[in-house]
Amino acid sequence: GLFDLTPAEARLAVELASGHSVQEAAMEIGIAVKSARTYLERIFRKTETSRQSELVALLKSAWSFS
Repeated sequence: GLFDLTPAEARLAVELASGHSVQEAAMEIGIAVKSARTYLERIFRKTETSRQSELVALLKSAWSFS
């Protein structure tokens, strides 16, 4: 998969890329906000990003090429 994200991390990344906050994304997917934050930390590590805006920009550019 993209950046070796797990399915759960990928779902969260998609929600964030579509403009949702971590809280909204967690509710949308049906996970605890605490879990979403843990996933987000892992996503940051795997994508070598450190901010949500950076992550969203990276994902959007990656998807436009795939």
